[in-house]
Amino acid sequence: MLLGIILTAASIVYIFTPNRLAAGGAQGIALVINYLTKINTGLLMIVINVLLFIVAFALMGKSFGAKTIFSALGVSLVVFVMEKYFYFGALTDNLMLGTIFGSALMGIGVGIILNRDASIGGTSLIGKIISKITYYDQVNCIVATDIVVTILAMVVFGLKLDFISFSPFT
Repeated sequence: MLLGIILTAASIVYIFTPNRLAAGGAQGIALVINYLTKINTGLLMIVINVLLFIVAFALMGKSFGAKTIFSALGVSLVVFVMEKYFYFGALTDNLMLGTIFGSALMGIGVGIILNRDASIGGTSLIGKIISKITYYDQVNCIVATDIVVTILAMVVFGLKLDFISFSPFT
């Protein structure tokens, strides 16, 4: 699980955050708040996840996921440490490459964590909470949450499509 945590945190710190790419969930919300307030993204992720855990435990009981707490807070803590002590700049400033490689790196990290019967909090917890309250499918709730976070990020950061060039005259 530690390898998954490190890979996920690296995608956030070295690709998503410096390029203002919101990956959804707690990271996307924290990225938007960071942009508006300059509060450390890792610290914001910790606060958001703690609040989500309190709500999730209240709705789903105390037995709900020690591994999820470990991995979610682990990602937040590693993001905080990487930003504070090991930040050397973005791996790329190309939005297309950042989107592709950031998503792949995060996908591998999250996949490792999910394979260990845990989650990283954020979107999966929001989806679980919404699913519990509304009885909608959890996957649909996660996708809907990510869409809302992405739209929020587009409103705050603007829509930048410089990786797509189109000219009818070339």
